[in-house]
Order: sequence, then structure tokens, then C-alpha cells
Amino acid sequence: MRILAAAVILIIATSTAAGQSFERSESDVCSSDIGNCRAVARELVSLVEAYGYRCSSISFINKWAFSRGFTIQCNNFAYEYEVKDKGGRWVVSYVD
Repeated sequence: MRILAAAVILIIATSTAAGQSFERSESDVCSSDIGNCRAVARELVSLVEAYGYRCSSISFINKWAFSRGFTIQCNNFAYEYEVKDKGGRWVVSYVD
């Protein structure tokens, strides 16, 4: 049952995130150390939305240098989220 629920969440989040747009050019949105910007953006937005947060457009994505995680800013820099690896699970939190 847990696998089925995870698959449903992934399908919903992926279909929602597929239409995401970058507010600026791809090279301006992603930090230089992110290889496939569009794929990373899709996955991060899927996680953000799976946690119930909003991200209709992507302002900036930054990969953390000293730990496993990302900062993503959405909706013309209105929302900022941290997506971090905690014990092998990706956790999303809103940054005030």
C-alpha cells in the first residue's frame, strides 16, 4: 500500500511539475554546479508540491556545497524552500 501511495504522489507531482516555467534563462535560474537544470527543477518542484507548498514558476535553484540539499525560490522570489536529505529522505521546509 505504501508503494502504491508513493507512486500516486509521484505521478501527480510529476504531471503538475511538467509545466513549470523558468522566470529567467535556464543558466540564470540554476547555479553552475547543477548539471541537468530542467530535470533537477522538475524533481525539486515535485517535492515542494508533494509537501503542499506552491511553486508555479522557478526563480532560482542553488545546490548546497557542504551538505546534500538545495534551495529553490519560486513565484518571482515570493517563496523560498529548502530541500534537504535527512537520513536518506528528502524533506522540504519553507524558509521565512
